[in-house]
Amino acid sequence: MKIWQKNLKNFLSSAHLCQNSLFSAAPETLPLLLLRQLQNAETPLAVTFPDTRSMEKCIATLEELLKCTGITGKRIITVPECGRGKLLFPGGEARRARALNRILNENFDLICGSVHAMLGPAPSPEVSKLAEIELRCGMHISIEELLEALVKQDYDDEVTVTIPGEFSHRGGIVDIFSPAHDEPCRIEFFGDEIESMRLFSPETQRSTGKADSYRVINRAGITAGGSGESDLFAYLEKSCKFTMLDIYPESGMELLNRYSVPGAVERWTDLQNKFPRTVYYESPAVPGNTPAIAADIQPLTPENREKRLSSGIVQKEKDLQLALLNEQLENFQGDIVILAAAPEDIPLVKNWCSVNKLFLDQVEFDALALPCGFTIAEPATLFITENELINCGFVRDNSVNDPTDAELEENPEDTPVNPKEGTVEFSFGEFDEGDYVVHLDFGIAIYRGIKKVESDGVFREVLLLEFRGGQLLQVPIHQSGKVNRYFGAAGKVKLHAIGNSKWDSEKLSVREGVRSYAAEMLRFQAVRQAVPGIVQTASAPDFRAFLRQFPFRDTKCQIRSTREISADMRRPKPMDRLLCGDVGYGKTEIAMRAAFKAVMSGNQVVLIAPTTVLAQQHY
Repeated sequence: MKIWQKNLKNFLSSAHLCQNSLFSAAPETLPLLLLRQLQNAETPLAVTFPDTRSMEKCIATLEELLKCTGITGKRIITVPECGRGKLLFPGGEARRARALNRILNENFDLICGSVHAMLGPAPSPEVSKLAEIELRCGMHISIEELLEALVKQDYDDEVTVTIPGEFSHRGGIVDIFSPAHDEPCRIEFFGDEIESMRLFSPETQRSTGKADSYRVINRAGITAGGSGESDLFAYLEKSCKFTMLDIYPESGMELLNRYSVPGAVERWTDLQNKFPRTVYYESPAVPGNTPAIAADIQPLTPENREKRLSSGIVQKEKDLQLALLNEQLENFQGDIVILAAAPEDIPLVKNWCSVNKLFLDQVEFDALALPCGFTIAEPATLFITENELINCGFVRDNSVNDPTDAELEENPEDTPVNPKEGTVEFSFGEFDEGDYVVHLDFGIAIYRGIKKVESDGVFREVLLLEFRGGQLLQVPIHQSGKVNRYFGAAGKVKLHAIGNSKWDSEKLSVREGVRSYAAEMLRFQAVRQAVPGIVQTASAPDFRAFLRQFPFRDTKCQIRSTREISADMRRPKPMDRLLCGDVGYGKTEIAMRAAFKAVMSGNQVVLIAPTTVLAQQHY
């Protein structure tokens, strides 16, 4: 372990520094202070932030600190904000239900959320516990009894299960997607007994493995209209002893006064007086004339940094920042580390520091993605990040061109990977029973759902398609790629008959039309290729640094799209490319990468959306 890491671990083990109840701390220092409280806490911590954005930034940095210090086993629960007052925010109900259930059933070290997330109305703990059902193989429960319980818990009855809070029923099979789990479960009954349970992918509906048990909980962790029997703190009171950490309470109280329903402010005041509490203020001046103790960690801001030059003189401003940083490096009594955003950036940072003649005696270089630098008093250590260097004029080496195709393929970690890995040939969620579909070999039919058939003692699922005259075709799941949704003209649709030559003649006619259209497109493309385009080149290190900011790892399709679009932008020809994909598959990420390359090449970008609302959402 390196010196700066040892110093950081020693700082985190300073238990005597956590015994005070009032601190003043800058936002940049909160993750480290929170981690120290977490390391030395005897009971779980319930941390309340003013808003969700500040909570997410703090927890993201805290997780980076956990990795670099080698601290493991910390169980952290984040609670999404599902509404403010009577206004509900869709999308987080299932995650909130899961958080409430974890409080009742699991051990944890830290739970955090915004003040509205922590005080948001919820079913009482008793109601949630009574509604919980633990399903196991061999358990006796009728299908009707299970379906009735799901309806009472507000689950939606759907043809196929794709998101938490849904269920479907087909004969002796019930599919359930409980918010308590990452995947839905397919439950097969034999009479009133559960015969088998298997987890499956919501995208492909294919099995991913057996399940010994499956917990069904309330679909949502918040009640409508801003009123409720309980809140998250009632769950904490029922499950364990805990310590409250209140981050910037004045800002939180201001938001409560502005948006909460009647009684929320009084409830929050009662909680603050009822439980052990540590408070972090942004300013040493605390309401009630009680001074807050300055935290022994400070953001990297020298006292003379307030000597600013005119913001219009950019180069001189950067020279001043560079001089101030160099002065701090020379005068600091302790250990110093300069942190690059990633290991591959360390040589670039070292080279820049040497070129600008920074004081580098006994300075360590390492990689850690922190938002800003700071100092800790005991043991004295100065942490400098790329953020401070950028203020001093740091730029990556722009002489390096874009990443090559091979580099993008060999370094998929540069583009962090979504849970939706790879391509999906078929999604049962595309069709509802009764929809028109097209089979590649036989033509237009009606989709009649999924059926389980037996062949040589082996059961398998097939797609059932109905053709003209009531002809039925069973399509095995592995051949589902031949079945697509029908996108023809509106009106009465004529079904094809199996064995009829009409479908083959129609396909031949379409092929001829496509060839004619393709010839016209080729002529038009030849004209475009004769016109010179703009070569877009951006620094490879800058581009990789930008890619690292995306929170998910790329799918294979995203990696391929990034590589091909980057190649298009490097060519001196107009780009002619259409990027297609379903909702949520990462098209906007690819577009932002192309926009970044254009801007870093000295050009402007225009984003055009079909509606004003969509344009505002992208902004």
